[in-house]
Amino acid sequence: MNLSCCLCGDSKHDRVDSFKLYAIMRCRSCELQVLYPFPEESQLVKIYSEYYNAWDLNNSGMDVSMMKRETFRSYLKRVTPYISSGTYLDIGCATGESLAVAKENGFDVYGVEVSPHGIQQCRKKFGEGKIIGEALKNTHFHAEFFDLITLSDVLEHITEPGVFIGTVYNILKPGGFLMIVTPDTSSWIKKLMGKHWLHYKEEHIYYYNKQSIMKLLLPEFQITFIEKAYKILSLNYIADILSAYTHNSLSRKSVYFLKIIPAIIRKYHLRMYIGEMFILCRKSTSSPL
Repeated sequence: MNLSCCLCGDSKHDRVDSFKLYAIMRCRSCELQVLYPFPEESQLVKIYSEYYNAWDLNNSGMDVSMMKRETFRSYLKRVTPYISSGTYLDIGCATGESLAVAKENGFDVYGVEVSPHGIQQCRKKFGEGKIIGEALKNTHFHAEFFDLITLSDVLEHITEPGVFIGTVYNILKPGGFLMIVTPDTSSWIKKLMGKHWLHYKEEHIYYYNKQSIMKLLLPEFQITFIEKAYKILSLNYIADILSAYTHNSLSRKSVYFLKIIPAIIRKYHLRMYIGEMFILCRKSTSSPL
């Protein structure tokens, strides 16, 4: 196996988990985990073209949108003590819930999205010129343009994280902030669920913990804090996600038990920890990429 870590260059990896036809390999040096082999590009295109089907937008779109907005409001409350206005970019803006909340709070909002459905919805809401409908490139925005950039459930999808973070660095103003929410391989939920962890998906390429995320970000970014990330979710939504994305016996049993809970309870919006970390960092001004 010829596998070199994209963060530290170490070629020594251990197989720690597996699902479907993939192995989960962990770098011995920085502990970054990687899906091996990478999925075919055609398969990823297919996945992203159907990506929001699991949200069941046709039947419960308003409720899902509300949960997404509530989640991002909670994120923004953790960010605004450090940055509360200016130009804002959400990479992976989905159907625009984060952009809507940021706009309500006075930010000048822009988005990047690759899902056709998400692109259509966001351009309709925020304007053609505000939404980039493809993967982020250096040429999309002027250098040092944004005060705040967010990556919520995005970094794990990126196949070249070093190059990607370099692009983010270039379009962020000196002293600007970057917020990241991504699965945490050191979380107790990951340790409990093992290979059945809900974040193990075909489109998730890299999996981080505190050590590997700092390896990716330092010294170009100064870490403000790394904490647990919480989402606002309903039991109905969790059951839909488990049904759509996971197909093991543990998930099927979980869906079964969730569905027998009274419907009125399944609709409640709850603050939940699902094994992700929340990183806020600031662009360093002394060590450009």
